Amino acid sequence: MTRFDFADIQDQCILPVGSNALAAASDRVFFRPLMSIAQDEPEGKLTSEESIDDLDESLLNDLAFLDEECVQVRLQAGQRPLTDLARKLSPEQGVVLVRNPRRSEIINEVLVPYLGRICVNPKDTSRALTVLAQIADWIHNMKPGPRELVHFKDIRVPVTSESNQWNWVSPSGVYFGDGWLGHDINDLITTAYGEDSNERLPSMGKFQDILGDHFRNDIWLNRFSTLGVLDAPRLIRANTGRRIYLKANYNNRLSIEDTQNCPIPQAVDYWKPYLLDDI
Repeated sequence: MTRFDFADIQDQCILPVGSNALAAASDRVFFRPLMSIAQDEPEGKLTSEESIDDLDESLLNDLAFLDEECVQVRLQAGQRPLTDLARKLSPEQGVVLVRNPRRSEIINEVLVPYLGRICVNPKDTSRALTVLAQIADWIHNMKPGPRELVHFKDIRVPVTSESNQWNWVSPSGVYFGDGWLGHDINDLITTAYGEDSNERLPSMGKFQDILGDHFRNDIWLNRFSTLGVLDAPRLIRANTGRRIYLKANYNNRLSIEDTQNCPIPQAVDYWKPYLLDDI
């Protein structure tokens, strides 16, 4: 740790991760989150890591977390104080080879890249949904500050395709598919976007087929809403003194623009009732 410059080792695969792999510091390796904190943890200097007890343990061996079977990280199991070696790997000042786990950083630098790698393989769809559920659940429970650090545009959600397989795209501009919403709003979205399958989630029935007894429609509806999937077309106005159309997931300065004519002739009958609903 003291004989080499960081530039000489940052790309060298010297860090054991998962259960049988090596990674470099440039791969953004993290200490494994503490799944529980010992009640008798002693007072003293602690690390700056978050206490994370809601990470799906089935993901740990597949992600870039330091293998604690090879490197002793904690002075005592279940307690935050680090060993001398661990503190050298993650000093408070200077070069950091292994990072303390924080939810927003784990989402951006571990979970989202992993999701991007596995979602392209149809055989890994169930696994991809497990990762997506973890991301959405963490974001839902985040305070506004940490939530703003999440790179929503890099997250991927499934959409239908002409080949009857799933494509995975950024959630921006994606709408719920068949079966997720009430009959009227589903008809509106189908009329507006039914010909473009790349803008809609697969039907709720597809998720039930894949997840079986583990699927709950209310939980997954909330997860996709958290990620920015839309339940209806949004036409909104910013308080800037001039009319502008845009989309924002979290901005209380936006209001419904109720003077605009319906831009989709087939959806005119739905337009006024929709505009009177809350965003």
